[in-house]
Amino acid sequence: MKYILSIGINDYRITLGGVNKVILAHQEMFRKNGYEYIYIYPAWKKKNQYEYWKIIINNHYIRVKNTANLLHYLYHLQSSGHKCAEIHVHHLMKVSLRHLDKLLSQIQSPIKFYIHDYFTICPSIKMLRDDTEFCGCEQMSPTKCRQCKYYADGKESNMKVRKFIQKYAQRTTFIVPSHSAKAHWLKAYPQYKDKIQIIYHQIYKGHYDGNHHKIEDGKAIKVAYIGEPLPSKGWDIWKKIIAANPDGRYQFYYLGSSDIKLKDVENVNVDFRKKIDAMTTALREHDIDCILLWSIWAETYSYTYYEGVSANAFIITNKNSGNIAYQTAAHKNGLVLDTPEEVVRLFRNYGHLRCLINDYKAEKVNGPDKLVENPEILKYVGQPPERPISGQPKLKISISETILQIIFRMVEQIRRFKKEVP
Repeated sequence: MKYILSIGINDYRITLGGVNKVILAHQEMFRKNGYEYIYIYPAWKKKNQYEYWKIIINNHYIRVKNTANLLHYLYHLQSSGHKCAEIHVHHLMKVSLRHLDKLLSQIQSPIKFYIHDYFTICPSIKMLRDDTEFCGCEQMSPTKCRQCKYYADGKESNMKVRKFIQKYAQRTTFIVPSHSAKAHWLKAYPQYKDKIQIIYHQIYKGHYDGNHHKIEDGKAIKVAYIGEPLPSKGWDIWKKIIAANPDGRYQFYYLGSSDIKLKDVENVNVDFRKKIDAMTTALREHDIDCILLWSIWAETYSYTYYEGVSANAFIITNKNSGNIAYQTAAHKNGLVLDTPEEVVRLFRNYGHLRCLINDYKAEKVNGPDKLVENPEILKYVGQPPERPISGQPKLKISISETILQIIFRMVEQIRRFKKEVP
């Protein structure tokens, strides 16, 4: 039996976010294709390093292990005939590079390094200067970054990340989920232009022919903000649009899992952890005409864009939104604007926006009926080497590891209890 060893930030089963949505889909896809899926993420911080890992195997939480015991466990798997086909690094945030180095140096399998955001360029992740302004994806430098709050500490941590990537570059393939992401990431890492592969997260299946009804004059346009309510995603602009249009010409919706409530906005709870296509279903059920996707950073993919397309909704975005802007311009299924002032003015002109949406609906360019996980990555899964993990197997669980496991169980039970108690 072969397995994928996957590294991420946190528990993808209970935590929202695009990275976790990818991992959630991957573990299911790989398991359906005969692979076991071992996922690890940092669990316990010791001496400023995350030495401990939580282990989820085939979507089931197993236990906590430190790096040494994790290696022993993987050695045992290999001696039992379980081969590591590949190592998939989904994120380095919170990960101790020193302890990850111990793992990668011992497990001589091909590495797929996923570019979900820009943490490998700057700890700001989204390349936003002081979290407010997109600053481009070029490498950190005094000229570009001196005035930013991330620069003082970030320049040293990024240097370590770059050295770590370089150390394992020979057996690494970098995976980006869009042409836009590739162009942006290579601005900081041009030396890897021949080692990068574009694999979109999803592929289209069929055609959805709904939501082509004309919006009659005077009828409210159904407008939605979908996903996390963050300034980097356009939440501040969303609130300005609502405040500028209190007269009922628009019916505003928030589709997501946040409890934040705004006046004159209907909240629709959507959680992909319960159903992977929950957002598409909600958009269709509510016949959403238009979606604001005002990300102010260069999104590498954006699930919300494709969910909007799957509901045949008109997309409004801006030039700095990365793959959202790239796809919207390429498929002519919305507007790519330059400034926040433009989008506020657009919504003040109900008649003009209604005509734009109706023209789009009249063209009847159907989005996909379904979005399914792209199986292309399976073609690139390399064969594991014959040589075993170095070191001697220690199959017996130590007393300290048993105590550690009990402590983690107790902490998790306390956390769950606190969430359940109102």
